Amino acid sequence: MLKKLAGVAAFLVGLAVAIAVTKFYAPSPSPPPPQPPQPPVVADVPPPTPPAPVQMEEPPFSYKAQLVTLDFASAKTHTRLALEASPTGSAPERIWVWTYFFVPGEQKIWAGEPVEIKRPFAGGSRASIVASADCNWCGDARAPEAGYYARIHVSSESAQAARPASEEINYSIKTAVPVVVEGKRQRN
Repeated sequence: MLKKLAGVAAFLVGLAVAIAVTKFYAPSPSPPPPQPPQPPVVADVPPPTPPAPVQMEEPPFSYKAQLVTLDFASAKTHTRLALEASPTGSAPERIWVWTYFFVPGEQKIWAGEPVEIKRPFAGGSRASIVASADCNWCGDARAPEAGYYARIHVSSESAQAARPASEEINYSIKTAVPVVVEGKRQRN
């Protein structure tokens, strides 16, 4: 009987060793497959209200250049504009007109100070005005004698607002106003 007992014991030890070796060399179990994403829990929230459309403020007036002259003899510039007040807003009590001059091919501008026009719409919602400015550069020998184009900037805010930033200066003649040159240059 001892022999049988020893046989059973040897069998059990062999079985235990076999199980231990199998577990040691068996590949580790693969991780469980990922769960599909669960939709978020949504409470009963009303849909968001779309933002109100941004209302662009209509400018208080529009303008169109009619004529720009450069008078070397009197050292003056003259900018004639047709103004029209906006029908939905109030016309400004004053505006500033700044005209700069350039010659195609030259990366230089010539300009004076902005000109203040008081009560441009005193006669109604349409007006024709002339902004005359001193031409402090008219005697500059480096300034060309002819071939000028002009750009006009108008503001109802301030003289400074009438001047564009240097990066806004535009030398294209496609939308510029040809300038009428009058008189002979007075040399300084």
